[in-house]
Amino acid sequence: MGSPRAGLEKARKEVACLFKETREKAGKAQHQIADYLGVDRPTVSTFERGMRSLRVEELFEYCWAYGVDVQKVIDLLNVHFSRSDQRE
Repeated sequence: MGSPRAGLEKARKEVACLFKETREKAGKAQHQIADYLGVDRPTVSTFERGMRSLRVEELFEYCWAYGVDVQKVIDLLNVHFSRSDQRE
C-alpha cells in the first residue's frame, strides 16, 4: 500500500517538470517568469525543482505565466492519486 504523501511528492516533481519544460520550450528564462508573477527568481527555481507546492490560486497564476493548461495539471495529479488509491 502506497502512502498518499509519496504520491504527492512524485506528482509535485512531475508537475514541476512540466512547467520547466514548457518554459524552456517557450525560450523564457526563470527571471522572466518571476518578474511576471511578482516573485523572486529563487521562488521559481524552487518550484521548478519540485520543492515548493502551490496554493490553488497560485496554481492558476503559474499556469497563466507559463502557458500551461490547468486541466493538464489536474489530470497529472489525478493519475498519481488514482494510482495510490488502487494500491490500498
